[in-house]
Amino acid sequence: MARADCSTVRPRIPAAWYRPSRWWTAALLVYAPLLVLVPAIAARLLVAAVHPWPLAAIAILPFVVLGGYGFQLMGFVGHEGMHLSLMRNRFASACVGLFYASSVLSYLEMGFAAQHWTHHRFTNQYSDPDIRPVAHLDTWWKRVLLARATYNVEYVQTAWLLACGGEWPFRYRIPLPKRAIPLLARLNFAFAAAWMVVYALVALADGLTALVAVALPMCFALLISSCQTFLDHAGAGDEPYRNAWSRTSPLMTAVYFGANYHLEHHLYPGVPCYRLPRVHRLLRDAGLLARERANVQPSFLRAYAAVAAPYLPGRADFDADPFVPAGASDQPEAAPGPAR
Repeated sequence: MARADCSTVRPRIPAAWYRPSRWWTAALLVYAPLLVLVPAIAARLLVAAVHPWPLAAIAILPFVVLGGYGFQLMGFVGHEGMHLSLMRNRFASACVGLFYASSVLSYLEMGFAAQHWTHHRFTNQYSDPDIRPVAHLDTWWKRVLLARATYNVEYVQTAWLLACGGEWPFRYRIPLPKRAIPLLARLNFAFAAAWMVVYALVALADGLTALVAVALPMCFALLISSCQTFLDHAGAGDEPYRNAWSRTSPLMTAVYFGANYHLEHHLYPGVPCYRLPRVHRLLRDAGLLARERANVQPSFLRAYAAVAAPYLPGRADFDADPFVPAGASDQPEAAPGPAR
């Protein structure tokens, strides 16, 4: 089914917006672990200072939640890395992203990344690989409790397939050399094992620290990441400007480092997350968001209403490819190719 290409409805943006910034990348790579470590330290100090334990549990709750978003952001560093948006060297971008994302237990970024490029190509369309695995989760509580586990099982299976040298299992392939794919998948497993050793050593040294600084925030991270797909796409359509949500709350921007502008990410998937707020302002000031009736949610809490919204694939695939650069060929969107 034909439709106008995405590049005809997206304004051209400066070519520099596509290129990774060393300073912004460094800021993200420092900020993400700090969003885990600072709440962890605060929670551990409070546990030692506040008595009895029910009061301590209440006192540490905000820091557990914030640490959960920190682990979520560590996963998003992996997303940026596998979008090849962290560094100009694509292989280095992928490796750094895999290392950070592997800190989230049970999550293998390589398995996610394998299907993610096809998800971008067919967002909310018939061939979107993100929808069918969770189609049976038809209530909000099933989605919150089970979506992350459902996806992670698939990601482990896909990552293992790639690590063993199996064929690329989705329609579009990450634009990296074919020989690099099994190496990256094996690195993902190695990084995950290394992080597990770190957490085990923390637990052996101090079980209470492991509980309040790792286990509880990690559990919360898995819950909020269960919501993520629905926050990004549930209740949306399948056309540009309406196939994803732009969540513009400043608090969202603080905990997602700009990746909360998910609609803009789908319009320009080659732009690093920290520049997406700038893309949003460009589209807003040009009147495009209003004209296209774009999905924009300014409230942090109301964004979570999407967890209960319908999430079903469209009936067809369209000829709109978001990896085609917007406006001109000199803008280096990292274009994938069909799997071979």
